[in-house]
Amino acid sequence: MIVQHRVILKQSKRRLRFRALMKVLLACVGLTVWTPFFLHLPKAINGIPSTKTMYQVGDVKSSIQESMEDQRIGNAKPPTTFWINSRYMVHVIYSRFMQHQPNLIELGLARLKLFKTFCLPTMTHQTNQQFLWIIRTDPELHPTLKKDLLDTIGGITNIAVVGSNEIRKGSINGGFRDSNGISDITPESLFYGKMELIESFHRSAQTRTVLETNLDMDDGLGLAFVETAQNVTRSKFKAISMKNAWMTLCVGRHVEWQYFSPWDNATDKGSLTLGSTHICVTSGLSWATMAKAEPEFIEAHHLIKKESRDCKVFHQPHVGCWEELPEDDLLAIRARTPTSTGMARVLSSNSEWTQEVVDTDKALWSTLDQTFGISKASIRESHRYLSEHMEVVVQDNLKGQCRKDHSCSEGIKKKLKKIIFKGNMFKNKHDLVHVIQTTLDSPLTAELWSRFCFDSLDAQT
Repeated sequence: MIVQHRVILKQSKRRLRFRALMKVLLACVGLTVWTPFFLHLPKAINGIPSTKTMYQVGDVKSSIQESMEDQRIGNAKPPTTFWINSRYMVHVIYSRFMQHQPNLIELGLARLKLFKTFCLPTMTHQTNQQFLWIIRTDPELHPTLKKDLLDTIGGITNIAVVGSNEIRKGSINGGFRDSNGISDITPESLFYGKMELIESFHRSAQTRTVLETNLDMDDGLGLAFVETAQNVTRSKFKAISMKNAWMTLCVGRHVEWQYFSPWDNATDKGSLTLGSTHICVTSGLSWATMAKAEPEFIEAHHLIKKESRDCKVFHQPHVGCWEELPEDDLLAIRARTPTSTGMARVLSSNSEWTQEVVDTDKALWSTLDQTFGISKASIRESHRYLSEHMEVVVQDNLKGQCRKDHSCSEGIKKKLKKIIFKGNMFKNKHDLVHVIQTTLDSPLTAELWSRFCFDSLDAQT
């Protein structure tokens, strides 16, 4: 009996130890499975976060998420169906293409050439792809231009092309977070992209920091731009518990590609110069707002540094200062060519130059591939294309002047006309000068002329 009792006792102890071990294992499994739900941490399925995680209200739970941000940075893959961002912010980039100029085919093709050379490679090679890129173009864009554009961006998941002539940016009308932020984007107006991705970004913007960036279609951004802009925004806003901060981000040092090279009129690739930093240039200009911010951004980019304070001096981003992105980095490249509507800072063949400018040009060419992902061969190809089509491109640009939301200046027109003048004689393929004279003898005649005659002359082939 004693022996049997000892055997039973040993078996009981084994069962107790086994039960204790099973409880520990079950507890570990439970913690592993349920902790993400209690903490509301992102749980990805094939790289896509759960809907519950993405659209939660930003309170203590989102603070827990943000506290883990430093450990999570590094996932730079682009979103495909839903918003995703390692810093828990919503980053939207805006571009415009041929708005109110849908049928200027030669100008559009030239701009697409520059887009393929300078803009697209810098975006597809960004070290951080966690952003949504929205390109708005004229709803009636000519089929030739539309097909070329859509073929060029085919296969890119975090881009949307929208048939809309509206101008959207972070400095006006509440930006992307506003209830009307994507009101012009519908299944009918969406030429390319996923509606569910756009809507996911918009919903996520309601409770998170939003970063909005402007990018002209013929310009490019440094390959580290997105990473740098998100990192600066995150570091500036991290200590603002009220979630009401807002600020403007400006690109500092940047490169300008000039079609002309005044010291070498036989150039086959143009020239590179350093751009001016006394204003906030439009390419890379960004607006950052926290969820509870009530921003009053200065819309005119050339007045930002003049009429608001430098964050480095003021140290209060919640009142709307401007922050210049790291001065040591080249974070934008701008194409300065006769395709430009405003013709700002576009060199001509007879512009003044110094030896310092020549030396800068030589030094900058070696930075293109590493800094922007742009090849010299593609620039030469764009230069050749513009050379062969310069006259028709400039003529289209002249037709596009004074359209809605575009510049209207006699000075700009004169700059363009000088390009297609030969000495004091207008270039004509038939080697003749054709002048049309009209006499206006009354205000009524002038009104009729402007309504019927001018349009027919402007449309001449």
